[in-house]
Amino acid sequence: MDPAPRPSRKKRPPRVVFSGIQPTGIPHLGNYLGALAPWRQIQRDAVPDDVLLFSIVDMHALTTRPEPEKLRKRSWRGLASLLAVGITPETRMERGVQVGVFFQNQLPRRMELMWILSCLTSMGNLSRMTQWKSARAAQKLGLFSYPVLQAADILIHGATHVPVGEDQAQHLEFARDLADTFNHLYSPTKPILLPPQTLISPAKRVRSLTDPARKMSKSDPSDWSRILLTDSPEVIQEKIRYATTDSIQGGTSYDPVHRPGIANLIDILTWMYELKLRREGRNYDFAELKADTIKFAVPMRLKLLKGVVAQAVSDELMPFRVKYEWLTKSPDGRRELQEARWAGGKMATLGTALKLSEVREAVGLVRSRDEPHADDF
Repeated sequence: MDPAPRPSRKKRPPRVVFSGIQPTGIPHLGNYLGALAPWRQIQRDAVPDDVLLFSIVDMHALTTRPEPEKLRKRSWRGLASLLAVGITPETRMERGVQVGVFFQNQLPRRMELMWILSCLTSMGNLSRMTQWKSARAAQKLGLFSYPVLQAADILIHGATHVPVGEDQAQHLEFARDLADTFNHLYSPTKPILLPPQTLISPAKRVRSLTDPARKMSKSDPSDWSRILLTDSPEVIQEKIRYATTDSIQGGTSYDPVHRPGIANLIDILTWMYELKLRREGRNYDFAELKADTIKFAVPMRLKLLKGVVAQAVSDELMPFRVKYEWLTKSPDGRRELQEARWAGGKMATLGTALKLSEVREAVGLVRSRDEPHADDF
């Protein structure tokens, strides 16, 4: 396929984009394709006056009761992963764009907003959340109220757009409903909380390399089931070489239902080619790209296909491996991490004090700068 020249971008209004990722340690290929690479593309496509906020949501992670030391390590690894993937903190002076990365716990004001929003939230609505239904055995308030904190994360920044996967679309709809409810009750003529728009990333369901009926996941006990972004070329080669496929005779074919293992490899190859085209700034039609990849892959013997996929994945992840190692192994790299999180936290804090002050005033709380007047008694 010979991609057409990239069309000029139409001017659009500035956006405030917010999204977060849980600190689960080093991301795997599914995290990369589903969240991190799309976030990087959002930064590349940003226009002057855009504000992009990406957070390691360590407060959300407490719902799983992680060991304290593991949570700290996973949080730093998560922050390093954001920078290593190519999300670069920026100030308005550079190209008119602000980009910040930070830990969720750096902004305690969101917890106050969460409480205020909790007072408007019915238990019935929370009990219908998919995340609660799938983990009822936990029976903890933190998990039950998880969507309220997520809404506070979004609304306190005045986010106009939130990139999420399809599994999180319900939570974003919940945040919009909360904003509408608050505005209706407390500020009907001049909305205080902005209902955000959804930026749903195209579904990229990367399957487990050992059980293609399941998606790639950190919770899988087998390290062979997933490709970590820090895996060496040799490890990637071995994991894909031993990836579960099938014993159907007659060569390679693309059949997600009956041959999910082979289909998973071809899908991964398609996504690697897609990222390469994006990096080169070339326009493309995804349906055509996928058809061309299938046409290219199907005549191959399975051993050759696995080698091609492994090489494509290794080439795509090479810049991440190099940057991540520098950030985590060198004093200068760790200093950059520290500076990035402080700068990101400071940038993310801007506007939250004003937003929370408006919320406090709307609900009738006495603010620190308020003075008593005669008509208050």
